[in-house]
Amino acid sequence: MLGIIQVGLSYILYSLAIEHLSALDGIILPVVEPLLNPVWVALTIGEQPSKFAILGGVIIVITIVARNIYQTKKRQSIAQSSKSL
Repeated sequence: MLGIIQVGLSYILYSLAIEHLSALDGIILPVVEPLLNPVWVALTIGEQPSKFAILGGVIIVITIVARNIYQTKKRQSIAQSSKSL
């Protein structure tokens, strides 16, 4: 029952909603959702995430932010070099 409701229904609703979202908005939810699971558990049940769960989440967030900064700078440098030509 949990698999049908939690997974099946959520994918049905996600597939219906994705038609109305931009590509970026559509990908943010599946990427962020596993990172927020320990937070939701801590808020609802009171179970504290382990140090390794926190460390893993921090590593993922730092990696995503660093990659986005790198990609933004790379695009800016390409745009500047194409303007100078």
